[in-house]
Amino acid sequence: MRRRKIMAKSKVYIGIIQHLYDKSFEADKGKAVFTKWFDEAGEVFEALKAVLDFSDSFKKNKASEHLKTKVADLSMHAVDCCAAIGINYATSVIRDCEQRQIEQGRISPGGVDEC
Repeated sequence: MRRRKIMAKSKVYIGIIQHLYDKSFEADKGKAVFTKWFDEAGEVFEALKAVLDFSDSFKKNKASEHLKTKVADLSMHAVDCCAAIGINYATSVIRDCEQRQIEQGRISPGGVDEC
């Protein structure tokens, strides 16, 4: 089976571009980026279940902190997925998503951070 090589020039973080100095990766490895995202989503779900299961406030707080880190990891893996399909600057993608969320009534504009 012949493998395509895809050149990645940057790794995207929210609002930041880190150059990879012309390192290439194979398309099959790009699939792994998306697989990792699904794995992380499962970890978020498991962390949420742990928060909901604890009645002790100390354990619930510890589980909540763990949940926050897992949600942050999931966001970063989503940005890695953007990079894998060639989106090198994610700010416009994030703003478009935010606008859709506002239009659907899921979030309201002008929150605490004026987003």
